[in-house]
Amino acid sequence: MTNCLATKANLAGRRVPCSSTCPICDDHPESVEHALLTCPWVIGVWFACSLGYIGNRQQVTSLHQWFLSLCNIPDQPKDEVNRSITILSFVMWSIWKGRCKAMFEHVRPTPLEGCLGNINRVGRDEGVVSPGLTWCAPPNLFLKLNVDASWQNASGLAGLGIIIKNHKGEFKFGKVLKTINGSVEIAEAQAIIEGLSFALENGITHVCVESDSRKDLKSKFSAVRWTWIPREANVVADPAVAIAVGGMGTEVWVDRPPSSLVRVLSRDGLPCPS
Repeated sequence: MTNCLATKANLAGRRVPCSSTCPICDDHPESVEHALLTCPWVIGVWFACSLGYIGNRQQVTSLHQWFLSLCNIPDQPKDEVNRSITILSFVMWSIWKGRCKAMFEHVRPTPLEGCLGNINRVGRDEGVVSPGLTWCAPPNLFLKLNVDASWQNASGLAGLGIIIKNHKGEFKFGKVLKTINGSVEIAEAQAIIEGLSFALENGITHVCVESDSRKDLKSKFSAVRWTWIPREANVVADPAVAIAVGGMGTEVWVDRPPSSLVRVLSRDGLPCPS
């Protein structure tokens, strides 16, 4: 909070002969705010923790103000404030440890390695953080959306389950439905989409989503980002859909797209082979 961390920007400001650029992303000055909140891998850490926080580089100007804003939500119970402070503190400590490990042991950090997991409680007797092996309540003002799917290979029949509970663990909404899908991955993805739609139908706008997908694809990637964009910025996908609808089956392209997509890709300002 007092800006005393030995970040690259702080060291350079104290006339230590070094670059102020972040050594992990190599794209922004390593200020305290960047190191703990807005570095690309750190954004994934905050989203993966039990707070489910989605960072915004433009909105973070001061670590101190950011911390206070999350701890001073109106009408928030004292125990919820203490819980938030605990999670914020431990996650930032874990992030800093991850950055130090990257610097001195040359181990590139990932969001899952940097996150302590779902911090349920601090044991009064043990004084340690309990691993997130049980359901963890979301922050106040959020509801938690738990989804799951089962899939039968022979018939393609899938069952989707959706449960929504509040920060006190109280059941609020639930839904089950059957559908036909081509794989368990598609069924799991549909469960998330159906869950989000179900939440909106019930006037819920602040949600944390949890799924125990049996195909743990997230562990295969170093980083995954999910971004909404306007339809006008997603025009390249429209002709691809038209190809799928009019085609005979699955098509896969590597390096060279079909000629019908070349003009669209070029219009996006991207180099594209003719």
